[in-house]
Amino acid sequence: MEPKPDISVLRSETNRITKDHGWHLLTLSAIFLLPLSCFYIIYTNFSFQLLNHFYYHQNQPTNLLNPLFLYLLYSIFVMFFSICGVSSITYSVFHAFYGTQFLGITITSSPYFLGFSTAVLVFLPTLSVMMYLQVRWILVPVVVVLEPCWGLEALRRSASLIKGRKKVALILLLYFGLMEGLLLYSFPLGVVLYISLMGSENGIGRTLDWWHIVHDAIGTSPLLMIYLLFDTTENTVLYILCKGFLHDEGQKCGNNYVTLPLDDNV
Repeated sequence: MEPKPDISVLRSETNRITKDHGWHLLTLSAIFLLPLSCFYIIYTNFSFQLLNHFYYHQNQPTNLLNPLFLYLLYSIFVMFFSICGVSSITYSVFHAFYGTQFLGITITSSPYFLGFSTAVLVFLPTLSVMMYLQVRWILVPVVVVLEPCWGLEALRRSASLIKGRKKVALILLLYFGLMEGLLLYSFPLGVVLYISLMGSENGIGRTLDWWHIVHDAIGTSPLLMIYLLFDTTENTVLYILCKGFLHDEGQKCGNNYVTLPLDDNV
């Protein structure tokens, strides 16, 4: 019988898995989530630099790369590393929860990998959706990796699993969203504040050199990687607990049925 999914049980199971399989999960994180974190931080900083540059050079030709090209390149890299990272860690945590053998490094050969890729491509535009839908769909990546369904079926499956546990999902979304957002935007917002306070020099906007951006990426990426790892791990554990709790509730309901005799004379 699976324990009732709440924050204390979720944290307990997550700590157990990360403690028992820490090196394996850290290896996957270093391969997939660390580059993803670097891309997040570098692009966030670089986008602020581009905005500052174009603000002070609106009527002048520029030698900088086309922002649209940079965004497409960034999207390709982020798509690849996020798909591989979420798939491998989700699959590994699922098997670690039940103590079965697994090899997370080769997860890209999983039959559900293509379905997960399709789901990510379809639902990337929904990043700006309301918090209510984010809570209902928090288990979609886990469902697509671990169950043979994707698309609308994965959305319905996630909504049914999370029913009655929206408070737990909301806490996870707010916590990891806040911490990852602070890590991503604290340095760029500091740059904007610095530029606004110091103004410009001879009509040319102040900018930070590449050394500052690289220094920020090196200092922040490992911490962001850890948050992404725990985010994926806790979502997987939440899926397992919700699925087990739903199964147990179904068994209880089935045991409550009374068998009626078929003899009309009774």
